[in-house]
Order: sequence, then C-alpha cells, then structure tokens
Amino acid sequence: MIDDVLNTTRNFFEDLKRWSWLIHEIEFGYVMGYLDYTNSLTLREIIEREKNILPDDCNDDYIPLLNFLDKKFIEHTKPIDFTVFGKEEGQTDLQKMLYRRIPKNLVEDLKEDLEFMIKNRN
Repeated sequence: MIDDVLNTTRNFFEDLKRWSWLIHEIEFGYVMGYLDYTNSLTLREIIEREKNILPDDCNDDYIPLLNFLDKKFIEHTKPIDFTVFGKEEGQTDLQKMLYRRIPKNLVEDLKEDLEFMIKNRN
C-alpha cells in the first residue's frame, strides 16, 4: 500500500513537470502534429486520476501549482466550437477544457493538421 502511494506521488510530481513543459511548448509553438498533441493532452487526465488518490497533504501543497498550470494552458490556447479528441457528448469539464481548445500560437504540423480538420469538418 505505501509503495503504491509513493509511486503515485512520484508519478504525480513527474507528470506535473511534464504538464508544465507541454504548456511551455504550447506557448512557444507546439511543433508536432495532431496525434502527438492530443496524446500529450491526455497527460492532464492522468494527473487528475493521480491527484484523486494522493494523500490530502500532498494535494494541499501541489493543487495551487496545478491550478496555476491549468490557467496558463487556458491563457495560451483559444476555444473552438468542436472537440479535437473524442466524442463531444459526455465530456467532463476537464475534457472540455483540454479538447475544445487549440494553441493560440499554431505552428508547423499541428497548424496544418488543424486547418485540414477545420476545413473538412462535416
């Protein structure tokens, strides 16, 4: 049991670092394509699951950081009227935040992929 908590805690901290780095990439131009982008966004869902099983004292220390990072994600993305991943029906608030936003600074492959998706929607 204690090993599970320690592993989850370790993963949570590492995943927070990765989430921070992903937001940095989004801010300055995510250079990979659509599939990599949506796969990267699933990291935030993993963090949510990890957060929910951490001891409360860990949450008290790191939830403000997670909230700050989520605000940075919102700051560097813009809302769109469709989902870039999964079905629109039944999405959680977190999934709506992640998958109904795209980077403000679109570059390279992701820009081309999303422009193609938008052009060929419906």
